[in-house]
Amino acid sequence: MSEVPNQQPVDHKVEAPTSADHKIAQLEKEVESLRSNLQEPGKESFIKSNSSLFISIIAITTSIAFSLYGIFKENRIEDEQQIKAIQITKEERIKKIEELTISLSELYERYAKLSSEPNIDENTINSYLTYNKLIYINKIIALIDGFNDDLPPALFSLIGYELKQQEQNKKALDFFYLELKNAKTAIAKINAYRDLALAYGVNNSENYNPDSSYHYRKLSIQFSDRIYGEQKFSYKGYSYYQWASNEFYNGNTTLAKSLADSAKNQYALMQDNNNQKNYYLKLLNRLLESENRKYLNKVFVNLSGEWNTPGTSKTKAHVHFYQNATVWMCSLELYDSEKISTNFTGTLISTTDRYMTFSLQGMKKMSDREFVSGSSAMLRVSRINNYDNQLDVTLNDLYSNPLLFRIYKK
Repeated sequence: MSEVPNQQPVDHKVEAPTSADHKIAQLEKEVESLRSNLQEPGKESFIKSNSSLFISIIAITTSIAFSLYGIFKENRIEDEQQIKAIQITKEERIKKIEELTISLSELYERYAKLSSEPNIDENTINSYLTYNKLIYINKIIALIDGFNDDLPPALFSLIGYELKQQEQNKKALDFFYLELKNAKTAIAKINAYRDLALAYGVNNSENYNPDSSYHYRKLSIQFSDRIYGEQKFSYKGYSYYQWASNEFYNGNTTLAKSLADSAKNQYALMQDNNNQKNYYLKLLNRLLESENRKYLNKVFVNLSGEWNTPGTSKTKAHVHFYQNATVWMCSLELYDSEKISTNFTGTLISTTDRYMTFSLQGMKKMSDREFVSGSSAMLRVSRINNYDNQLDVTLNDLYSNPLLFRIYKK
């Protein structure tokens, strides 16, 4: 999500609970009291000696369920009547929106706290978050309806992202356009352009339009030049970063890496003691490391197995890549007149997005009568673009010049 300016605390009164809220609180108190009694020591004898009470508990619980349904229905009708029948002023609406926005942020805090508790059912807590978010967001949307001016663009961005998470993509797009409409400063416009670019830029989404996404990506970068000082480099770099992340997601790796380099170049223009620079560089490095791991996982899946030089090659080699627990291993055999002249085994010691390096040890034939055991070598394996079944290999050892050859998977 685009950066949202720090929101100042809003002074607001806590409304007195409605009669419906009071009923819910009382019912919850009764249920909690009954549940506590059942969990006390000697609960089995308690149940046996109070079977009639136990039956009444079931009846009360059933009654509570129906009461809650009636209360929530009553609340909904009250809310609808309030919005439709009572003409509240713009200032009152804005205040109510601010209160709901604060409640939404408090909801995230409660969710984070509950998630850390032991024995919490993940599905239950996620449902709790989802349904409560929808309640707050829909209330905010109802209050916004009819007047969209003079509201902070960050509010429309928030609603847009929440709707997008619920896969209401077209409705989310409307709110991102309202965000742009209400953006008065260069920074606010940049954030709106980023949101629109992402809304249009996700492959397989109903809003997917690469031309529109490209248009808003370019605007988010161009408008960064309207910001002064190091903040310009921060905003421009982050626009490149978001664009790179989007292209990685869509599988456009070459373009994504180029955009990541552009982001890094912008951050390089900032002072070393700038905390924003360090933070954004960490984000960028995490993105690149994550994508590199994804790439290597694909390479390793194909790497496992037997590889050989072709019959026309001057070098006769057999290479076997395999995994031993969590370690990748390589065994290499070189042949001279159909006889093994070199036999190495080793482990993977480094990887990049271009090649893998193995450290090998074993036996090497020096002459017809001389073999050197304990010999060591480095084997570098490079992937050939667009070919999953071919690898270029470079072997370096202490006793001969580097040996280059190509291997094919069986």
